[in-house]
Amino acid sequence: MVGHLANRAQFELIIPSTHTSVEAKFNHKLVPGVSWHSGRIFSTKPELSFNETLEAFLVELRSQMKLAVKSVCHAKIDYFVMCMSACSQSFPAGDQQVVDFFTHIRCEVTATFGFKCPTTIPAGTNLLAVKASAELEVELGKSVIAISTATVWHAYGMNEIKDQISG
Repeated sequence: MVGHLANRAQFELIIPSTHTSVEAKFNHKLVPGVSWHSGRIFSTKPELSFNETLEAFLVELRSQMKLAVKSVCHAKIDYFVMCMSACSQSFPAGDQQVVDFFTHIRCEVTATFGFKCPTTIPAGTNLLAVKASAELEVELGKSVIAISTATVWHAYGMNEIKDQISG
């Protein structure tokens, strides 16, 4: 369903309530005729340092996600996008989640470093990684894509939005 200003597509951005920069990054990649509507996943248990606390968080996340989706259902969303950080030096239990994801899509993971070391795909969506990725690309001489940027590109591509955007 499209609205008057969003005559091409309306997306829901599903994000944890702890994220502070994701909406700004997605709006920075906004193209004409598209709108982003945020649904927040509330968490009372944001402790992710151990596998047990990560599991408790995931149980709560799954129930709260339904409320986040419901919170924007009247906007008649065309496509849902979920952004969530997966790992950091503070959340080592999330590193295995990242390894599992990339292994599942047939990528070889040789090491994880949390946020201590620049990687080809920074896995934290709550980072201001877009600018840093562009700088690293020049320094490393190879493509470095922030996960939030890749997520926006994917959402646009799945909806036949082919606009050229920088970053």
